[in-house]
Amino acid sequence: MYHAIAVRDWAHLSEIARFLQGWAFRGQEDAALSLSTSFERRASRCGWTPAERKQKEEQILEHFQRRAHHYLVSCPERDDWLEWLALIQHHGGSTRLLDFSRSAYVGAFFAVEDAVQDAALWCVNLDMLHRRVVEALEIRDSGKVTIKSPRERSAAVANMVLKQQLTKKTGRVLPVEPFRLSERMSIQQGLFLMPVVLRKSFERNLIETYGLEPDVFAEAADLDVDIMSEKELAVLKVIIPLVARNEIVSELAKMNITASTLFPGVDGFARSLNNHFVE
Repeated sequence: MYHAIAVRDWAHLSEIARFLQGWAFRGQEDAALSLSTSFERRASRCGWTPAERKQKEEQILEHFQRRAHHYLVSCPERDDWLEWLALIQHHGGSTRLLDFSRSAYVGAFFAVEDAVQDAALWCVNLDMLHRRVVEALEIRDSGKVTIKSPRERSAAVANMVLKQQLTKKTGRVLPVEPFRLSERMSIQQGLFLMPVVLRKSFERNLIETYGLEPDVFAEAADLDVDIMSEKELAVLKVIIPLVARNEIVSELAKMNITASTLFPGVDGFARSLNNHFVE
């Protein structure tokens, strides 16, 4: 079961952020929305069956690979499917990758930037996730992956999963980063969480990673920050009420966390004007 905590104000949010060192963060403008990938949402809209989803992913990837050289100065190696998917994700295409940041403050910015209702900052324990994935996928001593850094190991496993060289029926979520980071991803301290079993939802993959109950995301338990240190938390949902939005936007701006700094170029500058006159 994931835990939920509603913040009162900027000070309360900062207290939680300081506690969650080594976690991954994703801000969502509507606290009622689930965690889902763009590919998952498109598959639902298009009516793709679970059995069709892998075929559709490979078709999208091949179509992009064959034409990307018309638009890009430098393309990834043909067999580095993870980096190809990261490129598609970066440019607005639908993939199984879900954007996260290693910064709670960057995640909070994306939660409140355009929020018109209570927002949410989803927090995932990266250390625990790495342990669970290594154990569950049995790659520590398999010989299939030469274990170097966690990033290299996760990228290698991700490519094996994408190419169906490593198949699992039980859902898992894998923290991944391509070797070459885009400027935006670097600035935002970004990484991806990738569901291993594409026919299942992102949340179902996350639930099965931790061996939790099926209704794990339906029954959030309230958690007081004072007792957080007593638990080894896996997933935390921080609810940011709309009444705290303007204060948080203003405090983040003082930390130089704005659209103009997170999105390089004139696009970020223009986007930043939306919150330039926060009352």
